[in-house]
Amino acid sequence: MERKSENLDNQQLPFLDSSEMRFFNLFNVINSGIALYHSTDGECFVFSGLNAAGAAAGKIRPEEVIGRDVRDVFPGVVQMGLYDLFRRVWASGEAEMLPTAMYKDNRIEQWFENRVFKISEHEIAALYHDISDRKKIDISLRESESRFRSLFDSMHEGFAFHEVICNDDGKVIDYRYLDLNPAFELLTGLKRENTIGRTVREVIPNIEEYWIDIFGQVALTGEPAEVENHVKEFDRYYRAKAYSPERGTFAVVFEEITEKKKLLMSLEEHEAELRVLFESSMAGILLVDPAGRITLANHCMAEMFGCSMVELIGSTYPSHVHPDQRYTGDERMRLLIMGEIESVSTERHFVRKDGSSFWGYLSGRRHTDANGKLISLVGHITDITELKQAEEALISSERKFRTLIECSTDVIFVLDDKGVFRFASPAWENHFGYPVSDIMNKEFAPFIHPDDILPCVQHLQQVMTSGKSSTSPPYRVKHADGSWRLFLANGTPYIDSSGVQMYLGVARDITEQKQAEEERLSLERQLLRAQKLESLGVLAGGIAHDFNNILTAIMGNISYAKKEFNLSHQAYEPLARAEKAAKRAAGLARQLLTFAKGGEPVKEYISLRQTVNETLSLVLSGTNVQAAIHLPDDLRTLYADEGQLSQAFHNIIYNAVQAMPSGGTLTVSARNICIISDNSFGLAAGNYVRISFEDEGCGIAAEHMERIFDPYFTNKEGGSGLGLASTYSIIKKHDGHISVSSSSGTGAIFTIILPGFDKPVTEEMPADPVSVNVKGAYSILVMDDDEMVRELAEITIKRLGYTVVCSEDGLQALSLYRSAHEEGNPFSLVIMDLTIPGRMGRVKTAQEILAFDPEARLIVSSGYSKDPVMANFSNYGFCAALEKPYNIDEIARILHGGTQESAKQP
Repeated sequence: MERKSENLDNQQLPFLDSSEMRFFNLFNVINSGIALYHSTDGECFVFSGLNAAGAAAGKIRPEEVIGRDVRDVFPGVVQMGLYDLFRRVWASGEAEMLPTAMYKDNRIEQWFENRVFKISEHEIAALYHDISDRKKIDISLRESESRFRSLFDSMHEGFAFHEVICNDDGKVIDYRYLDLNPAFELLTGLKRENTIGRTVREVIPNIEEYWIDIFGQVALTGEPAEVENHVKEFDRYYRAKAYSPERGTFAVVFEEITEKKKLLMSLEEHEAELRVLFESSMAGILLVDPAGRITLANHCMAEMFGCSMVELIGSTYPSHVHPDQRYTGDERMRLLIMGEIESVSTERHFVRKDGSSFWGYLSGRRHTDANGKLISLVGHITDITELKQAEEALISSERKFRTLIECSTDVIFVLDDKGVFRFASPAWENHFGYPVSDIMNKEFAPFIHPDDILPCVQHLQQVMTSGKSSTSPPYRVKHADGSWRLFLANGTPYIDSSGVQMYLGVARDITEQKQAEEERLSLERQLLRAQKLESLGVLAGGIAHDFNNILTAIMGNISYAKKEFNLSHQAYEPLARAEKAAKRAAGLARQLLTFAKGGEPVKEYISLRQTVNETLSLVLSGTNVQAAIHLPDDLRTLYADEGQLSQAFHNIIYNAVQAMPSGGTLTVSARNICIISDNSFGLAAGNYVRISFEDEGCGIAAEHMERIFDPYFTNKEGGSGLGLASTYSIIKKHDGHISVSSSSGTGAIFTIILPGFDKPVTEEMPADPVSVNVKGAYSILVMDDDEMVRELAEITIKRLGYTVVCSEDGLQALSLYRSAHEEGNPFSLVIMDLTIPGRMGRVKTAQEILAFDPEARLIVSSGYSKDPVMANFSNYGFCAALEKPYNIDEIARILHGGTQESAKQP
């Protein structure tokens, strides 16, 4: 009986060995990672199997994880989405793939492609292929064989002897235990003392009828039987061999095969699973015998080679290698067959049936039996054609972009999330004068102007947190020479190869652009200001004549009235104040005339030192402001209208005095400079003198800086807004430039640039006042179109002791002059208004009179004090000029001088 049992065992074991060796060896040598998970509820997935590739990829051992939840082994599966994939596949039964996923914990950090299948009611399998470094399959076939072989070696046989019990019809309805061995107790859990002499129905009330029928047949017929079945009472599987020593009895030799049965069932399931995995692998798998013939392959391999499975199986592996690598491939294969190398991992060029080719990544190793004899070579091939093309394209692209970066004039740089430089293009050195190595792995902040660091940090944080591109505010970067260059950067976030977010910036130097923009805005402001001044000039020119005629009448009559009172008279002081107010009005009129055509400068070579000293002395007299004058002896001469320039200086100095009500120092300095072409001042190239007026006053608010030279703009109570506007106009008419720098509370600096000339000028001392003393009878002809002026002239000149005749236009004046001359009583002097609209006047009348009487003494009078005729009266036939408005003393001085010259004539 033992021999029979042995034969039955030997018949069963080859089947088990074949299944185990074929599919479990394939399971473990496959290059892709395979993990089997068991779950009863679709929420908890416990490792139930893991091949060597999976163990190597996960850096774990199967015995460490079998029976453990996958979330405990790899916490990252939840975050990467693989855990949710397990749940879906377990619930739906449909296979799914997670194309790219990364395990990342304290052991591994790799990229995988995962394909998950449901392989049984309570098990799923994950096929994952390492595409980062193509891990080699490293499993031990001997360990697997020993593990499964020990399962078979641990089985024990049980023995029991029975007699059958039949009913009246001779049918076996029960059997009684007559004897049993200890293995029986071990295998069934039944104790001998509770079993011997009792029937099976007594011992196992729910015994399946199957067992009674089978064993009863053996006892009655004597025919042996071998059966396998499940005993529900014990929930175990048994394999039994029954025979009848004599009719009515039978003996059973059995073994519990519950574990083996489950194993066989599992093997069958695993065989099916492995075949699914084998066929569904996204890589080609093949087995090559020692002769080089392909003995097994999956359909993916056939598809790669472009042939059918029939054509592939039996073909030689070298026939599929591209000729350009045939020798290398044959040599590697020979080394594998000879056992000189255990495995190979390389890129290989293959050829398809149709002659086309593709690139594959080959991972191959030896498959040997327990004695180390070569069974086959196992090859795992992944098509990397697209990857190779991508690598070549990447290399080409990298070369192209490297060239672009190295040749770019813009600075291309990379910062990490801490603001540390990780890369900078060669343009950095071109822009800043020091090598890129000086900034690498250093924070950017020390290289940025302190005022610009915070905006730059905020820009960096915005780009890194929002994940969107953005343009930085302009910021200044320090040059090696200590200067600051203005830059503007376009920044965008990107993920580097290590998965860390970085800031990629492209910065452009906008220093010259900014300067050009500021110059453009400055020129626009100057143009706008010039247009305003031109408009004001038209207005001023239109009212100047009438305004000065009115002021002449006012000032003349007041001065006339003052002559009637002594200083102690109660009317004298009010008249003096009225005269002073009229003089202020006259000053305002002169400023208005600065903008008119009549305000064109009458230039001559003058001393800047003398003009500055006289103006300072006049304006600072009686104030608590001190002057600090720094005027070198070698200052160039100015070619300018001294009166207008003095007025311009006067306005600046007066503003400084008003800005320092508690006193202070006004520093006036000048120096020679040379200006080149294309300068920011808009001036012609040449020699210039730079004059600056620096006060210690309250300064100018930023919002007022753009408007201080605009006509009628003022922030002073009672101010006219013409002072600095007229100053601006005067400097522009002298082909110069004026600017101001200030901020509230820090004083102001006015800077004037005027053309300078290397021509010496003798500084004149102020002349003593002329005393007026009229003697003798002289007759005066006055020509003026304004009746008030004529009336003033008449009473004033008569009071001075002269005879006076008035005329309202040139024709009348010419007629009166001729008549007086013909009668023998010629006029000693003729005072002529410069402008008489619509009538003959001005130069025409003078020419007519001089043509009639070359000895005539003519005096020109006008409110346009700076008209070329007024400034150069002798060139037009006049002997003197009388500026409106004037008082009695001024007209007395002019008449006295004119009549004295007339008396000298023969």
